[in-house]
Amino acid sequence: MKNKTVVEKKSKKALAYENLVSEIRKVGGLVKYVGIADAHGIEFFMTEAEFKASPYPMQMRADANRQRHAVAFVCELTKDRADTIQKSIEDQKFKKALKELKNLAVTIGFPENRVEAYEKSWTLIPNSKLDPWRT
Repeated sequence: MKNKTVVEKKSKKALAYENLVSEIRKVGGLVKYVGIADAHGIEFFMTEAEFKASPYPMQMRADANRQRHAVAFVCELTKDRADTIQKSIEDQKFKKALKELKNLAVTIGFPENRVEAYEKSWTLIPNSKLDPWRT
């Protein structure tokens, strides 16, 4: 019996989603964003282009604050969805912004050498009770 490839094991729905994302990328409809999120919501959020122009040690910052389940992430969003998240950040609604990001992002990823730990934290945040130093 022939082993199925990973692609063959994916559901039709998952393959359709991947194809849709691929098509949106082709027309330039997705923008990459990078950021840091933790128990209190989104702490840092900017386009990948802005980040490259003014690098910030995101992974080091996230790792220094793991007690708050801080994670560095990269995601892809349409401009209108990113604007929704940015508005929440500007209104200082950081938890809301993170919840929106989780619901609106087309893709979300973490640094390759941190995936397992960051994915666990990602499922728990936002939740201020996770911060041992909260007041």
